[in-house]
Amino acid sequence: MLSIKRAASCITLFLVASCGDGEDPLHTVTAGMGPAGGPGGGPSSDPSGDPTDGGNTSAGTDTAGVDRGLCDAYLACVAAATPDALPTAETGYGPDSPCWQGSPGAAELCLMACEQNLATLGSVYPDVPACGGSSSTTSGGPEPTTTSGPSQTTGDDPSDPSASAGSLSEATTVAPPCDDPQPNGAPCFNEDCACLSGHCYQPIDSPSVCGECIDDDDCPGGGCSPPVDDQGSFCSTGGLGQACETDEVCGPAAPLCLDVYENNPIPDLPKTCSECASDADCPAQTPYCAPSFGSRLFAGHRACVAPGSLPNDAGCSLAPGGGAACSSGICSEVSLMGFIPLGLCGECTSDADCDPGTSCTAGEANPGAMKGTTCQ
Repeated sequence: MLSIKRAASCITLFLVASCGDGEDPLHTVTAGMGPAGGPGGGPSSDPSGDPTDGGNTSAGTDTAGVDRGLCDAYLACVAAATPDALPTAETGYGPDSPCWQGSPGAAELCLMACEQNLATLGSVYPDVPACGGSSSTTSGGPEPTTTSGPSQTTGDDPSDPSASAGSLSEATTVAPPCDDPQPNGAPCFNEDCACLSGHCYQPIDSPSVCGECIDDDDCPGGGCSPPVDDQGSFCSTGGLGQACETDEVCGPAAPLCLDVYENNPIPDLPKTCSECASDADCPAQTPYCAPSFGSRLFAGHRACVAPGSLPNDAGCSLAPGGGAACSSGICSEVSLMGFIPLGLCGECTSDADCDPGTSCTAGEANPGAMKGTTCQ
């Protein structure tokens, strides 16, 4: 089965390659989207900013018109904190990565992933300057301050892989994440050994955390659901909107395991248990199958709704007749991250739907902040 980790890798690679059940080329990196992603909340409004304010990165390198500043900062952090993982991280986010060879939306996903990964490493290695922390140094003392457990020291030695990042000017000592397994909800940087449970779960929209499960195989009788608040992933009972990989783990009230975005171009993304796949699955009283978008990326479900029951900004189907479920009678197409089309109930589809002197303004789609079209 395709795990969440492999689904995250598919986001990075979907424009240039397909994701199968073989080896995951990006096992130690992610392509998630942070809760602040999207216009005004992440790299799309300031793609070159360093969220750590650590002062250890350059302004970023431009590749095909895209500023890779956040990903350059993330790679510098990996080089300093976990140099063995650098080749894999460079495959995912370096200059030759598929991130920079596809659409602007794909590049934005990668920048968001780098921001989240940098934040995760910063919490795991708080003493590494390249990750936004402060240096654990000495001024004439015999040894640098160290963290608990076996450790590795990085510094100015040219043979040290971290030296190539140009971000460590003094000796720094860090401990590998597997030396101190953490409880559910703690960051784990995609390393199962960093968790007491042995399960490091990679959400699509946030850094990896320890949890009860990774996929449905870990949950007899149910599916593996993403973390909620500060808790880790957990085994669900197959209820409406709960995560799934197959129909078998969904309960009778929501028997279909589906992607909430009906026209999603990315294969093999996380799915949830839904009531319907199309209008054909719905009864006469509630004849329209409409998506309900959650507060997180790829969260939500599809359910049967009554005619005219959906307010503006609610999800609606882009299938013919889908607007009949909206109180406005209009289901307008909005783009999530520039390349995933979805329907939102709105006021207009063109200026002709608006009063004289006003025009139809495009809607916005961001996890937790959906807004349909308006006449302004």
